[in-house]
Amino acid sequence: MLRLPLSVLSTPLLRPDAALLALLEQQAETLLAKLPDRGNYEHAIRRCIIQLLREGDPSLERVAEKMNTSPRTLRRRLEEKDQNFRAILEDTRCRLAEEYLSDPRLQLSEIAALLGYAEQSPFQRAFRRWKGQTPQGWRNQLQQ
Repeated sequence: MLRLPLSVLSTPLLRPDAALLALLEQQAETLLAKLPDRGNYEHAIRRCIIQLLREGDPSLERVAEKMNTSPRTLRRRLEEKDQNFRAILEDTRCRLAEEYLSDPRLQLSEIAALLGYAEQSPFQRAFRRWKGQTPQGWRNQLQQ
């Protein structure tokens, strides 16, 4: 067994080896892929999206960062399950929009902000794409 002082770990490499780094990352990814999948991966992504919507940046990169993985790995794992990040993000926003619209105390501009939209008009366009009607029309239908 080789023992080294902890200070050796903080010593910078004089010549980093990119090929070695790529090999080590590939091996780590292979080992991680063999681990059992604990819990629902899509559910974990949705949880991260919901948290990041509050901060205004539910991007693939930020979700990957929150899940302690790379964007490439996140994308690949979703592709393995015939899913994609954009569809999960849109579906999560749509479900939240439906929930928020059922609360008459929330204004449309507030709902747009809660869903990570900078303005109300992109939210309205997205909602029309999802449901075929405006958010206000959906809300009116709920209240009848």
